[in-house]
Amino acid sequence: IQDKNSFKLKNGDIISIASLKLCNEIKPQFEVDFDIDVLYEDEDLLVLNKPSNLVVHGASSVKNATLVDWLIEKKYTLSNLGGEIRAGLVHRLDKDTSGAILIAKNNFTHQKLSEQLADKSMGRIYLALIDLPLKEDKIIVEKFLMRSPSNAIKKIAIDKENKFSKNAKSAFINVVKTENLTLMAAKLFTGRTHQIRAHL
Repeated sequence: IQDKNSFKLKNGDIISIASLKLCNEIKPQFEVDFDIDVLYEDEDLLVLNKPSNLVVHGASSVKNATLVDWLIEKKYTLSNLGGEIRAGLVHRLDKDTSGAILIAKNNFTHQKLSEQLADKSMGRIYLALIDLPLKEDKIIVEKFLMRSPSNAIKKIAIDKENKFSKNAKSAFINVVKTENLTLMAAKLFTGRTHQIRAHL
């Protein structure tokens, strides 16, 4: 089974596609030793309060139980549009980010929620504490993001587009300022990895 996005086919390779198991028939990759608060649940979706220091879905570098492992352990029926590794996930949150995350229990709901994220009829607001104040109380940043040449894990913001960059747009608003910290709200118009950090 090949699950790496970077894998390239060669001439003569034979492709075999196995049917996906229903996501309520799969087993967690790792033992789950934590719990997650359910903020809302109905027959179509879940809203979970994802804690910080929890990876949302598995990858080759992930060595501990994920949010998806927790969902599988709890025997939720989940959409399979994202495959087994992303079962139920409509969007994701970074490991260190806490907050509400949407989980689809069926493919119809997953598709509709994904469309709402894509057409911006549903959005996401992030709250963050920063140790430097914003230059203005409200700013909009529209810069291209690309991998840092010195660190492949980090993203950097650049002014001009190139073949490695993707457009990103964010809005930041000061909510509360103290002498040393600012609580700010961030609205993302695009959903790029590390977008908030790169745009600040």
